[in-house]
Amino acid sequence: MPVVEDLVSRAAKPVRRRRTWLASGVAAVTMAAVGVAIAITAPSGTETAGVSTPSTSASTQTQTGALIGNWRPVDIVGFDNSALPPPALPAGRAPNITFTSDGRWRGSDGCNAISGTYSASDDGSISTANSAQTLIGCPDLITVPNSEVLERAARFAIDGRSLTFYAAGGQRLGTYERV
Repeated sequence: MPVVEDLVSRAAKPVRRRRTWLASGVAAVTMAAVGVAIAITAPSGTETAGVSTPSTSASTQTQTGALIGNWRPVDIVGFDNSALPPPALPAGRAPNITFTSDGRWRGSDGCNAISGTYSASDDGSISTANSAQTLIGCPDLITVPNSEVLERAARFAIDGRSLTFYAAGGQRLGTYERV
């Protein structure tokens, strides 16, 4: 009877595979549903599983073009923000960052001219490279670390007139305001 048992066991194998595939599919759908539920119920700008998530809207994520323009720093993490100059400072001396549509950025740290290139995606990711900086000594001015913010930035979020940069780990680096 070994031949009959072999046929029976062979006939049962596809059923086991279908059951395994079905169970795997159900598990994957359940995991996806749990992930969506967490994403929907977690308040924006909160920390989930130790990772801080930036607060952004869906329309912000798809408008990389909104990044283009001139921005002035209003809150840089680790910097004495009370030292930031008032918005009315003449353009040549005001710390700022300007993003152009050709993938370049330029600006000032309040003393030195800074520039580089960038690549931004609709999902809010950003990659920058510094290319040039003047090295003028400005003992009477406090220089704003705009280059360092851009160098560490992995993500950005635009909310109205506000631009915020985040590090790869989700830490906020700085917030800028459209000029």
